[in-house]
Amino acid sequence: QPTVIEIPERNLFKVHINSKNQLLVEDAPFAGFETLHDDARRFILNNGQNPDMSDNPKDAIISVQMNRGTHYKKFIETMDVLQGVYYGIYGERVGLSADEFRNLDLTVASKKAKYENGRDGIPMNISIAEPQKVK
Repeated sequence: QPTVIEIPERNLFKVHINSKNQLLVEDAPFAGFETLHDDARRFILNNGQNPDMSDNPKDAIISVQMNRGTHYKKFIETMDVLQGVYYGIYGERVGLSADEFRNLDLTVASKKAKYENGRDGIPMNISIAEPQKVK
C-alpha cells in the first residue's frame, strides 16, 4: 500500500503537458520554456515571501504530469528546463554556470566538494506523475 504524504498546496508547482504538447503551469496555458524556467526558479527560491509559493527550497516540489498523447520529446525538453533551473541554482551557490555545475567531475575531490556545497539543503524535487488518459 503506497504511503500518502500531505503536501501543502503552496509547496507544489504543477506543470502539465497536454496531449497537444501544450504546457500548462498551475492550470494556465504557458508561453514558453523561458517563462517556465523563471517561474520555477522564483517558486523554488521563494522562502515563504509570497504566500502562494513554496515555504523554502527544501520543501518546494515541481510536479510534472503528461497525457498519454504527449510526445516524449516535449516531456524531455520540459524536464531539461526544470533540471536546468536546479543546476543554475546549485552553480550560483559555488560560482559556476549551470552547465559547469552539471559537468563537474565527481571523481576529483575538490569538484565533488563544490557539487555537494551547491546542492546542500536544496534537493532536486521533481516528481513525475502518472500520465492521464486522453478522453
